[in-house]
Amino acid sequence: MTAGATARAGKIRRPRGKTALGAVLIALLGMGLWGRPEWQNASYDLAWRFSDRAAQRVAGSETTLITLENEDWTNFGVPRGTPVRGRLAGLINRLADDGVRLVVLDMTLDQTNVAAADNADLARALDRLPLLVVGADVRVTAGAGVVDTQWVDPDPRLRIPEACWGDIRYFPPGANPIARRHWPFATHPGVDRPTLAQQAARGLHPGDLGVYPPEAWLRYYGERGPCNRFSFHAALDQPAHSFSNQVVFIGNGLNSTTWGDREDDKFLNPYADFAAAGWGVVPGVQLHVTEFLNLAHGEWLRRPPAWGEWSLLLGLGWGLPLGLRRFRWWSAGLVTGVAVGVVALVGIGLPYYTNFWFGWLVVAGGQLPAAWAWSRIERHWEKRQRKLGFTATQPGNAPLPRGALPGEPGGTAALVRQWGDLLPLPAAAAGPSVPEIPNYHVYELLGRGGFGEVWLARNAIGQWQAIKWLQPRTDGSHYGRLEFDGLRRYKPVSERHAGLLRVELVSDPTPAGSFYYVMELADPVAPGWEGKPGAYRPLDLAAYCARQPDCRLPLGECATIGLGLAEALQFLHRNRLIHRDIKPPNVIFVNGRPKLADIGLVSEARTASQPSLRVGTPGYLPPSDEPTGTVAADIYAFGMLLYVTRTGRSPTLWPEIAATLPGVAEGPAAGRFDAVILRACQVDPARRHASAAELRQDLLAVQKLLPESARPPHPGTQTGTQTG
Repeated sequence: MTAGATARAGKIRRPRGKTALGAVLIALLGMGLWGRPEWQNASYDLAWRFSDRAAQRVAGSETTLITLENEDWTNFGVPRGTPVRGRLAGLINRLADDGVRLVVLDMTLDQTNVAAADNADLARALDRLPLLVVGADVRVTAGAGVVDTQWVDPDPRLRIPEACWGDIRYFPPGANPIARRHWPFATHPGVDRPTLAQQAARGLHPGDLGVYPPEAWLRYYGERGPCNRFSFHAALDQPAHSFSNQVVFIGNGLNSTTWGDREDDKFLNPYADFAAAGWGVVPGVQLHVTEFLNLAHGEWLRRPPAWGEWSLLLGLGWGLPLGLRRFRWWSAGLVTGVAVGVVALVGIGLPYYTNFWFGWLVVAGGQLPAAWAWSRIERHWEKRQRKLGFTATQPGNAPLPRGALPGEPGGTAALVRQWGDLLPLPAAAAGPSVPEIPNYHVYELLGRGGFGEVWLARNAIGQWQAIKWLQPRTDGSHYGRLEFDGLRRYKPVSERHAGLLRVELVSDPTPAGSFYYVMELADPVAPGWEGKPGAYRPLDLAAYCARQPDCRLPLGECATIGLGLAEALQFLHRNRLIHRDIKPPNVIFVNGRPKLADIGLVSEARTASQPSLRVGTPGYLPPSDEPTGTVAADIYAFGMLLYVTRTGRSPTLWPEIAATLPGVAEGPAAGRFDAVILRACQVDPARRHASAAELRQDLLAVQKLLPESARPPHPGTQTGTQTG
């Protein structure tokens, strides 16, 4: 039985009802936030606040913005807003001389109290332009229950045809002050007129705009605006032909860049909260330029259909609680943080590289944190269940007796789990039943097997040790007595070889049948745990391999570890004992030295003709027609251990991928080592090594072929101390 199988078998009852409840709540949370305009608006706004990359999309665009600023009105010598058609005619003539492509006037030109000479000059200048779009307003009157809407004509003396008019009031009353959407036809009921920008784009690209949605989202082009910008007088001072083949927008600038100073033609863009002074407050003509570029380049933004975003939110609501509950709190927090970052990158990057955006903040700022919080609630519930004694389940969710293994037929276990392959439990899962061991302070539960528990403890002189506490079985099985008999034979042997886990004390069984024994403690996976015993985790060969690239040990370490363990196995066999469960999780490091552990299955060696119970771990057991409990079976498991540490692969893949061993291509030592593995794992016991001594000799020959630099004296590192 593998460690993974043990962990799966020993899970507590999964709170499926609570997981489903969490999924429903998180899905509903997503739907609720999706319906909140502030979450949608924030998702849109944040997409533009982290980068100026979008400005690169119109680099070199032939668009210029000319605004009448406060200093221009001062130079004109008239109050702001006074018609200056004579001066405007001079600018239009300059643009016509430069060969401009299109001029867009963001002004209505409907005043009639203008000198005839100024009107005549402007009319002649406008006639020189190849294309012209002029702003027009709509007058709305209501009376007798009827709402009348009509265009406000420009001054007829300017001879501007209606085909050149564009609606300048595309932003609906009462809307959020940040401009986020185009409103080409929806500004005035009953008036089906294009906006100023749409009229300009149609004039420049007739019949080439495709289908334009009634409410499209603006794509912004950076904090500084989408094009070159000049004041009125600065434009006149530019060199000749500066506006050749340009699309020029002309409109009023801002009287004040402070948002609190209200103006009819003042808006905010998404950069308002983070931009430098004045960048977030923009005149309406700048929005017309942005909309025009969106249309001319086909770059306006779209949102997925509502059903698409709903499907995403519902799917995440169901999947997130199921996924995050599998992690510990810190790893779940890390996974959540990474997921939030990924969703934010997608949400922010999507409008830069595509024409779509979505309400990503609902997922990143709402559903993901809520899923993490719910997973912590479920983990807390699991801990409470453990304290109440629900330690394992079997098919049908019926609780098993404490200490029993799931799937045990008739109350007996075919596979025995002990020190090397226990179900790890967090410190809080220890519950109230801490064993009382004389002269020992018991701290943390390290794991629970089928018949006992292993605890972290400290003796009277401050040494940290492991204590296995075996409890009497309620089903009448005799595995506790068998383990006690095995300890009687193993303990004297373990004291005479450094490669065997040393048993320091075995207690007398109580009348009820419980007893405990004390073992030396494995090195920790991470140092510095002594002040927090709950952080201790034993360093075994499986954990040591997991640290390496592809979970493979270097050849030198494979040979050194194998040689040391072969010596220990040879000594064990010489004393007529067999291990019966050799595998990487049952090899622990003590002061940097690998030792054979998990001694619960140690028994007297048997011959092939003697019957024995088939126990061990699938993948490390010999073929099913071969009896276990023999020297040959230990040799087979040992060869499989070498194969796993050499390749990083699962033993269940043997022998199909035995041909994938690195082989002689790595040199003579590698080829010789792989030959040792192949011989030890032969299906026919007669073709394996006859003894652990013979296996040791082969490994010694491999080590002699290695250079001195590849022979580590002690594999692993001493990561902890045994004394306080």
